[in-house]
Amino acid sequence: MHWEELTLHKDFGGLGFGNMEAFNFSMLGKQGWKLLIEPNPLLSRILKAKYFPQRDFLEADIGHNPSNTWRSIWSSQSLLSLGHRWKIADDLTVSHLKISDLMSWKAEVIDTIFSPTDAAAILGIHLTDQNLEDKCAWKASHDGIYTVKSAYRMCMIITMASSTLTTVRSGGLFGIWTSLLV
Repeated sequence: MHWEELTLHKDFGGLGFGNMEAFNFSMLGKQGWKLLIEPNPLLSRILKAKYFPQRDFLEADIGHNPSNTWRSIWSSQSLLSLGHRWKIADDLTVSHLKISDLMSWKAEVIDTIFSPTDAAAILGIHLTDQNLEDKCAWKASHDGIYTVKSAYRMCMIITMASSTLTTVRSGGLFGIWTSLLV
């Protein structure tokens, strides 16, 4: 039995051991999440000034000769990119998609930019006239707050999906289907 199989949940044929790599990745994600939602603490200001002065954390590059701290936190971008979503409140970040006076979406612009499914979802979002800022929310939790537990679960789901795909590609399940078809 491989280590990857041991770390799977018991319901999926594993022994339920914790995956330390996924746990560490989730912990680093917590620091990356803080860079996204809390721009004022000293560490956030220092990292932003040095590594991504003109962008947000999710658009930052690794940079030249990065510190170990930055390299570690930066590695969590992929997890945060998959798990974050924006709660849109003001019209500054999406003003080109809205008719501000009428508090409605520019449907023709949205239809040309997004897929039909995404466009329908966007057009279904109710706009408000309150003067609030956009906020970043975590998809994997019901309240939108990043937790290491929810990020760990997301990492394990991704790991399970990629190991299943590897099994299929390496001939495990593909071999079964091929033998049935012959």
